[in-house]
Amino acid sequence: MGLGCSSSSSQRTLGGGGDGGQNGNSGGLAGTSSTSGGSASGTAAGGNAGVPQSGSGGTAGSGGAAGSGGNPCDPNPCFNGGTCSASATSYTCSCINGYSGSHCEVPCNLTDVLITFADLAPSQTDKLEQNGVEVFGSANLVFFADDIYGHGFGIAGGVGDFLIDDLEFVTFRFASPVQNARYFVELTTTGSDAIYGESEIEAFDATGASLGTQTATDLDQKNVSLLFDDAPISEFTITLNDGDGIQIGNVRYSICMSP
Repeated sequence: MGLGCSSSSSQRTLGGGGDGGQNGNSGGLAGTSSTSGGSASGTAAGGNAGVPQSGSGGTAGSGGAAGSGGNPCDPNPCFNGGTCSASATSYTCSCINGYSGSHCEVPCNLTDVLITFADLAPSQTDKLEQNGVEVFGSANLVFFADDIYGHGFGIAGGVGDFLIDDLEFVTFRFASPVQNARYFVELTTTGSDAIYGESEIEAFDATGASLGTQTATDLDQKNVSLLFDDAPISEFTITLNDGDGIQIGNVRYSICMSP
């Protein structure tokens, strides 16, 4: 039973080729052509993901790009709509809702997790770790639960401790990539443009790569995953525009549980 619907890295060797190092110029090296070539002795890596091909030719000897052994994500090794992300010697499958495993081959049940920040009031801390998520910001997190300052948390400093405001930020970092990442805005303020709670959200995928930045405004629930095409999310950061402020009441996300 594991957290997250995104796989860990699955190793795939790039290159290799046959065992014909004694005949020709060691055709087993990725992208190296064999001078004597022939049958199984002088194979060179080429094509997709290190599939051996005959190295009898005197040219590049690699069907992939620049002797790299090809792209391990072509064809896509991830099942059930999973997305493949390649690195130098391996790849990672990021799975969509309802699947897990190294190649998104395992069906799973999505289970919702809720953290209500008013439950932590009154308190202040530099970092919160709870239910598989780490929360930290540009200064201390300050938690409230009353009718004056709201039911959630802000960042110490700025206009008021009960808000995340004036270029302050907060980051949510998950123990494993999650689906359906959402947060609820309890209170908002605005600057001169009359747009309440204007925030920039940057999200990161299962490999830690940035998915870009989207803008959110106003009250109520913000579905971060939906803003980023339902990609599995390992982390997201909310930064408030100058003059704007929000208070976050809770965060929700879904994890894959084995059936």
